Amino acid sequence: MKQSCPDCKTIIEIDENEYPENCRLEKECPHCGSEVIFLIPKREPKVIVKEVPVEVGTEKIEAQNARIAELEAEMMRLREQQAASVVKQPTTIAPPPPVVKNDIPRYVQTASRAEVKPKLGWNWGAFLLSGLWGLFNGSAWAFFVLLLLSWIPVAGAIIDLIVCIVLGVNGSKWAWEKKSWENAEHFNQVQHKWAVAGAIVFVLSLVIGVIVALVSIGI
Repeated sequence: MKQSCPDCKTIIEIDENEYPENCRLEKECPHCGSEVIFLIPKREPKVIVKEVPVEVGTEKIEAQNARIAELEAEMMRLREQQAASVVKQPTTIAPPPPVVKNDIPRYVQTASRAEVKPKLGWNWGAFLLSGLWGLFNGSAWAFFVLLLLSWIPVAGAIIDLIVCIVLGVNGSKWAWEKKSWENAEHFNQVQHKWAVAGAIVFVLSLVIGVIVALVSIGI
């Protein structure tokens, strides 16, 4: 018996002979995890037709033909009874069919779902917290370069700004390639936290700078 998944339209096939007749079977789609319902119908009774050995003689052949006709009539009678029971079945109130639970473990295939991709665009965390960000995201060289540039008065500040811009542009790509991550979603969450931390540090720096400026001019 075959049934298609209502969500991903995957064809799921079962052997109806393994389950009780006239029951309701619930199975999970191996691709999307949706519930697929199978209704096991009532099985048609089997009529075993015995082979009649063919013997020479007209009377023997006629007897065999009569026996075959009786068997065919019996099969027709059984089919008519079954058809009549199927027609009358909706008029009777019957208890709900037993539910056969599926004990097969659920496996979710991530290839059938929409995969989360890493965000490799502009990285605010790398731009605002360049040196500290580099230590924990596979670009430790940025920390040491910025540390050396801090000792150079004017040119160091200009190069420092250039390094921060370079990290903002390429930081996400370098961090994704040089450091191991659980998955793309984990990478995006960590970089978002760095961006939030960078924004907080930037705002606090502005507030402290304004306060120091006001104090220095005597306001």
